[in-house]
Amino acid sequence: MKTLVQVFFLPHLFPVAPELVRILRADLGTDLVKKPKHVAVILPANSSSETEEEEWHAKVAQLVQWSVASGIKCLSVMRTDPLHPQLVELLQERINDSLADFYKEEKSVPVARVRTLRSVEDSLQDVVKRQGVDENEAQRLQRLHGGRKLDLDVVILSERDGHDRLATSVRALGEAALGDEIQSQNITMKFMDQQLSAELTEPELLIVFKDELDLSSYPPWHIRLTEIFHHPDQAVIPQYTMFLQALHRYAKCEQRFGK
Repeated sequence: MKTLVQVFFLPHLFPVAPELVRILRADLGTDLVKKPKHVAVILPANSSSETEEEEWHAKVAQLVQWSVASGIKCLSVMRTDPLHPQLVELLQERINDSLADFYKEEKSVPVARVRTLRSVEDSLQDVVKRQGVDENEAQRLQRLHGGRKLDLDVVILSERDGHDRLATSVRALGEAALGDEIQSQNITMKFMDQQLSAELTEPELLIVFKDELDLSSYPPWHIRLTEIFHHPDQAVIPQYTMFLQALHRYAKCEQRFGK
């Protein structure tokens, strides 16, 4: 019987044993009265070295395993610089392989699909075109993933998707109004919210995997009511432990909304 240290805390141990699914579910327990649908993670990385990139991919693949087993529907991961399209494909392959191994004793293997945010211009055109169209979350995700079904939406963000994207969105709205693509009176707070949330919903929980509590330009519009979890002893606390602690903290948190 493998210990938790052997199966979770040794860095990037692949392939993993199917028993980890049962261990994770047991660790989650039955006392989680509420679970976040969208978990955001700040996991710094850049493409400065192939080794660092490989380690980051391995960490994301593990987070995907834990998120699927926890019943989370969206996992957004903030890194330092944008992920190159070729690396997005490699990350998708890595996740597919790790899920196939993780769930090889289950009846079916869950599907996680990786994406990055579309350009502000494309997103704005889509919002304008779809005004008045009712769409549930499952339909929205299928549309963003080209009609393909999925169990977990994995969104890779970079620091450029934060304040820079917000400023670009405001500029694009102004240009669209000047070009009569949209009537200025239609640019309401509700419309702004629709445009800024078209690519990414607001996470209920944000886990910061950094020594210091730094939100790394995570899109500010999306964390107005988000529960933020950070542990100062990153060097000694395994990511798996932090992930579980964050979920249990979220389950116990009480949010009071003003009228």
